[in-house]
Amino acid sequence: MIKFIAAIGMVFGSMSCAAQYFQFSQYNFTPQRINPALVASSDYRSAGFLFRRQATDGGFHLTSNSLQAMYPFLTRSGKRWSGVGVSFLDDRSGPASIYSTQEAAVSYAVNVDVSEDQSFSLGVRLLYQNRLIDMSGLFTGSQYLADR
Repeated sequence: MIKFIAAIGMVFGSMSCAAQYFQFSQYNFTPQRINPALVASSDYRSAGFLFRRQATDGGFHLTSNSLQAMYPFLTRSGKRWSGVGVSFLDDRSGPASIYSTQEAAVSYAVNVDVSEDQSFSLGVRLLYQNRLIDMSGLFTGSQYLADR
């Protein structure tokens, strides 16, 4: 298995993994949701996927999937001037996934040079979001815990 992961890492150039505590911040979770100008802040293409399935006390379950990709635009001299990014989110929580959120977004940002080594990024984000409270997975007696 380790050889397979190493081979995938060599094929895609670089790979990084990170773990977080249960109460993670939104920036660590999906950075393009917080700062759409982030897509113009790096000279490198990147893609990331986050998967989380976690049960908490009281039968409250969290399931999150997030996919995001960023692509910078460079001049012929190699200077970054803008970037574009896409992100997708599927977030479900509660018993029987009562609460759900699905998002699809496109971000675009332009760098404005302030001085020789400093730039200011201006970003915009176009978002489609669907939030739903679905109680069809609940049934009589599922709201009670036997030992409480």
